[in-house]
Amino acid sequence: MARKPKQLTIARDPMRYLKARGAKWHYVCRVPAHFAHIDGRGTIQISLKTSSLDVAQLRRDSLERADELLWCAVRMLWGADDHMTAS
Repeated sequence: MARKPKQLTIARDPMRYLKARGAKWHYVCRVPAHFAHIDGRGTIQISLKTSSLDVAQLRRDSLERADELLWCAVRMLWGADDHMTAS
């Protein structure tokens, strides 16, 4: 009987990309350097509109995944070249 390969699990910081501002949580992350010329924000800051850390973590996970998909799509559309230029 074949054994299933073990999956490597990496502990992720539960507070990644979360910043408390007053009583509300915000999603805060940097635009990847190789996309800075496309997205001039530098830092992405979005209010999660909640004071609950549990809700903030769920909303952060959704935004984090959406950002990953966005950067993958941009990479596919513009090519994998690190020196992408807007035309």
